[in-house]
Amino acid sequence: MFTDQFLDLDIPVNIKEYYMDLQQYLYDKESGVGKCYFSNTALASKLGISVPTVKKYNTYLIEHGFLEEETTDKTDEAGLPVIQKNFNLQGLNQAALWIKAVSEQLVTNTEDIEKIKLENADMQRRIAILERELSARDLIRPFEPKF
Repeated sequence: MFTDQFLDLDIPVNIKEYYMDLQQYLYDKESGVGKCYFSNTALASKLGISVPTVKKYNTYLIEHGFLEEETTDKTDEAGLPVIQKNFNLQGLNQAALWIKAVSEQLVTNTEDIEKIKLENADMQRRIAILERELSARDLIRPFEPKF
């Protein structure tokens, strides 16, 4: 999903397409920053484009404040440090989309928790009734170990 504001951004179509393709590999989007640990080589392979194209698109995004790169302690297949890519979702007009998704999930989770609480209270009530009925029939006897 992409916001209309993202689609209306004044950036080249190929850069938008690049972001749209790699968006599936981003994580931690709820924080307002989409993170990607893939090396440029791995990303190029996954997206079906060349490594120089990935570098070119990343350079454009960095120059326009949509991407920051930071060196990590991880290494790629060649043993070189992996550069984590941090996409500015606010700048790409995508943050609102992820905040909305997180908010909707929070509402759903809260509703689920309330439903489980009600079901649990109902089960506790039923257990108490059954225990009283069994106790009244003298079917529940305290455990008495035999030594």
